[in-house]
Amino acid sequence: NGRAERAYETALVAALNLEPPPRETIAWCHWQLGETAFARGDYAAAARHADDALVVYPGYFRALASQARSLAANGDLAGAIAGYERVTRIVPDPAFVAALGDCYAAAGRDADAARQYSLVEQIGRLSALNGVLYSRQLAVFRADHDRDLEAANADAAKEYSVRRDVFGADALAWTSLKSGRVAEAQAAIRE
Repeated sequence: NGRAERAYETALVAALNLEPPPRETIAWCHWQLGETAFARGDYAAAARHADDALVVYPGYFRALASQARSLAANGDLAGAIAGYERVTRIVPDPAFVAALGDCYAAAGRDADAARQYSLVEQIGRLSALNGVLYSRQLAVFRADHDRDLEAANADAAKEYSVRRDVFGADALAWTSLKSGRVAEAQAAIRE
């Protein structure tokens, strides 16, 4: 994590020294620094980086989602819900929609959560109809929420056969584990 953080800090300095400084690139660097902070459990630093990104590039959807996630991690469900509602109106990314559903569920708003989870599934179906490779995101969502685990694993395996990258291996490992295929999960982890 320290190496990644140093790389993003170097990229941020380089972007700041360009003439004119590219606002979206600077915001992206702040967002990435926030992601590394969140990964190590420093939610306050993650929130500060998201705030910094939004000062430079107001409305930056990734930073808005990071703000909402930091609020959720700190137990501010109302703030997280408001944040995720805002970002999903801008970009209905399945990860953001699922996170909003998770916040609704944590707040006891089960019907609202179910609507968001259904929307994630609908986005997946529409993406498939349009030929968009989306299977691994949908597969991870299903595994995270214990929904149709066999289909989740099949989708992750199918997409990994086409897109053999670390994210595909991760999705295959997670869905394999959740569907009880421990040996397959271990093989995907090794890859």
